[in-house]
Amino acid sequence: MAARARGPMVGRRWVATLVWAPLVATLAWAGQVDAITLEEALSRAREQSPELAAARAELERAQAARRTARQYPNPSVNGWGGQLRARRDDVNEGATYGVGVQQPLESPRVRGARARASDAALAVAEAGARAAETELAARVKRAFSDAVRAAELRAVAEEQVGLLERVREGIRRKVDVGEGPGLDLARAETELLQARADLAQAEMIGTEARLGLARAVGTPGGGELDPDGAFPPLALPEQEELRASLAESNPRIEEARRGLGEARERLDLQRHKRFDGFGVGAEWSREPDDERLLLALRVPLPAWNRRRGQIGEASARVKKAQAELAMRELSLLRELDTLYSRHRVAQQQVSLIETGMLQEARRALRGADVAYRSGERGILEVLDAQRTLRAIRLDLLTARSEMERTGIEIERLAGVTR
Repeated sequence: MAARARGPMVGRRWVATLVWAPLVATLAWAGQVDAITLEEALSRAREQSPELAAARAELERAQAARRTARQYPNPSVNGWGGQLRARRDDVNEGATYGVGVQQPLESPRVRGARARASDAALAVAEAGARAAETELAARVKRAFSDAVRAAELRAVAEEQVGLLERVREGIRRKVDVGEGPGLDLARAETELLQARADLAQAEMIGTEARLGLARAVGTPGGGELDPDGAFPPLALPEQEELRASLAESNPRIEEARRGLGEARERLDLQRHKRFDGFGVGAEWSREPDDERLLLALRVPLPAWNRRRGQIGEASARVKKAQAELAMRELSLLRELDTLYSRHRVAQQQVSLIETGMLQEARRALRGADVAYRSGERGILEVLDAQRTLRAIRLDLLTARSEMERTGIEIERLAGVTR
């Protein structure tokens, strides 16, 4: 009855094996698979990542803008010339010409506020570049962890197939000599077909994980990257320690805080620019009977335009930056607490499976196999024990993956770039 109930599902898995196996093989041959360590993946990603290149370009722009903010305005020179024609007898005709020079002057307060605003903008760009590097490192680590887990999943599936093949051959020998029922062989064949379908699926997952690692690293031309070595253990700080230092260590919070500082400096700049526009100048001119030297001083009068609109916009940006900083701090603190909770649960699951459940499942499989060989138990007990062992091993892989992923995210919040 149980074998008949599982028949359609097993048939679908067998069809999946026939469909996916050639595709997986084709993908494996489509691109070259190179082995890479986590350190090499991080180093290569920092060199090839377009996101990081964009963040560095923004940093270069902010550095150039800082130099621009400290530049002095250039003077201007103008000249003129012509011919004077007299309409009265007492005025001499002749050439007339002159030259003038003007130099804009900046208020020290305006210049200082603009320089401070450019410094704040540079600090925002620096924090943004650090945040981009942190997120890139987390993305590469996640992809590397996924590729490692996929390889382990494939190893479990291969081991399951090999184990069931040995069980099937043992049952076949018993059936051939008339010591076992043919139903046991059919059950073993059914389990083997399912295991091969699981192996095909694991190979497909492995191919996708290797392609994902290549994309995270930024490998040009596609291809796959195979993780070289296991994912290293993460040394995470204590939750309360990181919680207290999150405002200083997290680059996104730092970016928001620097953005608030820039908004305040921009507001200060707009207030001082109400009195901007000073200038001095001099003009010299010569006429047939006259020579003049004039000095000029330009003083702005904020009578009609007191920059209330610009000041209001800058003030609103300050309020928005304050709200964004508060929201980001609150959101990241909540995310940090959630990640630590999930990380502890995953650690407990890994410890429980490794120290107890896995050993018990292996012991139960050995006992069921011995009992079957001695004729005390049927093949169903052996197959059930094998399924239980495989399920526990898959649970272990899932728990390890969750533990590594939450650890990677905690490192991202802590601003770890290595």
